[in-house]
Formats: sequence, C-alpha cells, structure tokens
Amino acid sequence: MIRRSNSAVIERIHAAEAAGEEYREYIESWVHEIKAPITSVALMCENHRSEITRRIRGENCLPA
Repeated sequence: MIRRSNSAVIERIHAAEAAGEEYREYIESWVHEIKAPITSVALMCENHRSEITRRIRGENCLPA
C-alpha cells in the first residue's frame, strides 16, 4: 500500500513538473511574440526619424 501511495505521489510530482515546464515555455513564447513587434517598431522609428516616429517611440515606451 505504501509503494502504491509513493508511486501515486511520484506521478503527481512528475505531472506538476511537466505542467510547470509547459507553462514556462508558454510564457517564453509569449514574451518573444510581444518583443518582436516592439523591436521592429523601434528599429523603424530609429531609421526614419520624424515628428511622427518620435511620437510612435513615445507610445512604444522608448526614449525619444
């Protein structure tokens, strides 16, 4: 009975670890998906300086 109980606990631990890893990968993917367009906007604004791109940089939370 103790062995079965131990096996059940170990299975739950492995499931929790797998869920944690899956969540971490999801967060990393989400961060990448958000950072890519922000970086693109910053580069476009850097390469084409004007009053409009200065405003866009401000909205993009970047220093003008």
